[in-house]
Amino acid sequence: MAYASGVQSEEKRDMKKYARTAAFCAGLMAASTAWGGIVYDNGLPNQESGVEMTYWMHGDDINVTGSITFNVIRFWNLQPTATPSSYNGSIVWIVNDDADPFAPGYPAVAYQDSGVGFPTRTMTASITTGAFAGYDEYQNDFTLATPITLTTGQYWLVLHNGGYELDTDQSFYWATTDNNGSSNSYSFVRTPPGPWVENSLSAPVSEAQLAFQLLNEASAPEPGTWGLLAAGIAGLAAMRLRRAL
Repeated sequence: MAYASGVQSEEKRDMKKYARTAAFCAGLMAASTAWGGIVYDNGLPNQESGVEMTYWMHGDDINVTGSITFNVIRFWNLQPTATPSSYNGSIVWIVNDDADPFAPGYPAVAYQDSGVGFPTRTMTASITTGAFAGYDEYQNDFTLATPITLTTGQYWLVLHNGGYELDTDQSFYWATTDNNGSSNSYSFVRTPPGPWVENSLSAPVSEAQLAFQLLNEASAPEPGTWGLLAAGIAGLAAMRLRRAL
């Protein structure tokens, strides 16, 4: 009896160990949904205005305090409901440095990185009032091949609809956000090229601030994977206990 009691006690200890492991996995499952997230928020779209992204390239400032690392760029655009083809299938992106110290406050020629993104596009609203009534709002998310780290300073996110060679107005507008107190956005005419021109604080709406976010999506197992692992460990613990009893 003493031996059986000892075995049962050992099994109970094992069961507790399995339970703790299962709980740990469940915790990881919950935490995995929160890994990563927004590391820079320039503002959400206000559905009031936008700046055309095909005839022009546009850049808005990124003001970094400390350090940020991101691998996803998110922005919002407005486009006519009747002409969804205004999106050209890709987005040229550039993270510019600020201008040299003698003339700061607008995008410089030098840049941190650049590439072409292929966004996941989700319609988020249909505009029914104001200057953009009859337009749809889309959220665009695309992942960079290599994460970018920016240290303290001012940078610029520059976006363009489709390949760099495209330079006609196609009514594809980078959506504006409410004034966030930072530098105004700038536009760069594709043909003839340049120079950078500051977007205005025009009435009745401002085109000076553009809606975008930078995100850091850490690589983590899917929540379902953690759930299956936790359930399996819990099942082993229950089987071990039944055998002991």
